Amino acid sequence: VITRPSDAASEDHDTLADAAFAEAEADGAFAISWEAHGLRYGLPADVDWSVSNGHVAVANVSRAIIPTLRERYANLAIVEITASPEVLAERLAMRGRESRGEVLARLARSASVTLSGPGVTSIDNSGPREVAGERFAELLRKAMAFSDMSGLI
Repeated sequence: VITRPSDAASEDHDTLADAAFAEAEADGAFAISWEAHGLRYGLPADVDWSVSNGHVAVANVSRAIIPTLRERYANLAIVEITASPEVLAERLAMRGRESRGEVLARLARSASVTLSGPGVTSIDNSGPREVAGERFAELLRKAMAFSDMSGLI
């Protein structure tokens, strides 16, 4: 859930206005919530049920929330989708959601943060999106197979 209107052409998600988000957060509607880029984000509380029952949950999150996710979920796999700064700048500009200055600030933040530790896989998305997409799909298939097997153990 994001406090930004959904755009099915580029990013389909559930959306709430700021006040409604704050109310939902106070009511326990989110397993995890955070702020980034002037917006508020939340993973629905039913994610906890899904994960505790052996399901695979996929979420696009801020790097800043990853330590909290690592504390909360034992079998967390992190997939970092990267692209060269040039490709990333072009794609961010094409979205049209941020000014040039905001894009440059985002690129600077991105360059200063590297993900490491257990369960981190990095996918370079600088080339054809289909290539990175297939790599991501393969990781999901492996996670789902592990999830299916863990229910038998």
